[in-house]
Amino acid sequence: MRRTQRNIIISALLVAIVVVAGALYMYLPAEKAPEPKPSSEKPHRKAPQKKHKSNAKPNRNNKKQRPRANPAVLTNRLNSARSQAQEEDEEKNLSAEMKNLLAEIQSCLDNNDRKALTKVCDKIAKIRREKGEEAVPAIVRERAVEAIGHFLPASLAELLAFMADTNAEIAQAAADKFEDEVLNDTTIGDRELSDILVSMAKVINNEDTIDSMMMSIDGNMRNSVKVSTCNQLLESATDAVVKQLRETIADILEVEVEELPADNKTLQDKLNEWLKENPDDEDDEDFYKGSDE
Repeated sequence: MRRTQRNIIISALLVAIVVVAGALYMYLPAEKAPEPKPSSEKPHRKAPQKKHKSNAKPNRNNKKQRPRANPAVLTNRLNSARSQAQEEDEEKNLSAEMKNLLAEIQSCLDNNDRKALTKVCDKIAKIRREKGEEAVPAIVRERAVEAIGHFLPASLAELLAFMADTNAEIAQAAADKFEDEVLNDTTIGDRELSDILVSMAKVINNEDTIDSMMMSIDGNMRNSVKVSTCNQLLESATDAVVKQLRETIADILEVEVEELPADNKTLQDKLNEWLKENPDDEDDEDFYKGSDE
């Protein structure tokens, strides 16, 4: 009897084990079923990345947005309009003498008359000498610089005074005219350019323009003119020019700036010695004389 009960209990346990195992077997696939979801979610995560990496749409959007960025241009136009309005107000407040000067400057441009412009510039210089630098309003000086730029390099003498103007903007405008219309003029020969640079270097302090001057010396002159120009600048140029010039001379002599003699006379001797070892080539005259217009 006991054996029968024991067998029944064992059989029941086996059945229970089988049932539980079957249930687990059925349950586990159901639990693992969500695994495809992560795999299906991955494309969803990558999809935005693919769209983001594909720049087609962002580029189109950027192109569409560029006109929206143009308010900066519109702002500039408004600023320009306001500037013109301010200039008109300034002109209205000018004395009769200054209004006449503006009219004369405009007449010089209309008639392409450089000699008349020279006379106007002489008037401006005389007024400033007798009554003070600001006796001629900035707007008149600005218009004078603009007019002078149309006649460069012939009007270089007139530009000199404005390159040392007390108004930084006017001085910069004059320096820009000098660089654009003189240093970049391929019709000017190296000897003529040398004379110009020696004259300008007596008043100029604008670093950008000085850099351009140094490049012109180093690259646009035959060796004899280069050395002659450097020697003259060492004697008469502003401190700002001489400072930059020493770097140019160091490049010419192929030494460090610190190796250059402090004394200008000794430095000139060094340059003259270098020229003896590096004379002009036979074809330098034709090459550096300036192109015909």
